[in-house]
Amino acid sequence: MADASMEVSPRVSDGMVYFGTLNRTCYALDASTGKQQWSFQGGGSIVLEPSFYRSYVMFKSIGALLILEKGTGKDVVKMASTTTEFGFNSAYWDGDGTIYVCGNIASNHQYRLVAYQFH
Repeated sequence: MADASMEVSPRVSDGMVYFGTLNRTCYALDASTGKQQWSFQGGGSIVLEPSFYRSYVMFKSIGALLILEKGTGKDVVKMASTTTEFGFNSAYWDGDGTIYVCGNIASNHQYRLVAYQFH
C-alpha cells in the first residue's frame, strides 16, 4: 500500500489512520476498511508521527511542517525550515492549537523552542 518504508507510528483520529513514509508521502486510510482516502506528497521524508487539531492533521517532514485537512488531504499550511535559518527537529500540536517546535539555529547551533498559534 505505502510507497516506501515508515519510520514513525501511525495515529488514529475520527475513524481514520494517518501515517507518512520516507518517500515524502502522507496517507489517510479508513480505519474500518483500510481503503485509502487520500495521499499527499510533501517536501521531505516524514519523520514524526502525525498530530491533530480540530479538522487538521500535521506531519513533520525533513525540512517542513505540513498541515493538511484531515478529510481531504488538502494542503493548508507548509512551514518550511529550509528557507530560514531555523531547522525543525520535532513538533507537537496541543489541544488549543498551539504548535510547539524544537529546533536549532543553523549559524550557531543554538537550540530553541518556538510556539506558533494556529487558528
